[in-house]
Amino acid sequence: IDKVDEWIYDSKSFVFSLESNGRIEGMMKFDIIEPEYAFWIPKKNETFGYLFAFGHIDIDVYNKSRKSVSNCHQKSFNYKGMKNALRGKDEYFCPKHIIIVEMK
Repeated sequence: IDKVDEWIYDSKSFVFSLESNGRIEGMMKFDIIEPEYAFWIPKKNETFGYLFAFGHIDIDVYNKSRKSVSNCHQKSFNYKGMKNALRGKDEYFCPKHIIIVEMK
């Protein structure tokens, strides 16, 4: 990551679902449609508690003190007509594990 506190443009960015409790059959990849909002990481002492974001508001993850307000809203990726494709519901969540993979 070469930028902090500004959006990273990436026309090849995507998010995916590995497991969906039966909502989606198998794994599914969702390609970006707003590449100017691919990824964002805040400056070190960001006051709102953000850790990172994928898409403009698609996946917002907060630090430990505010982790229960992490959320998913579909906007910057092509969800192929599915509503709430990543979470199954439009409400806050508390991450159990975070895995980030950079592929080159």
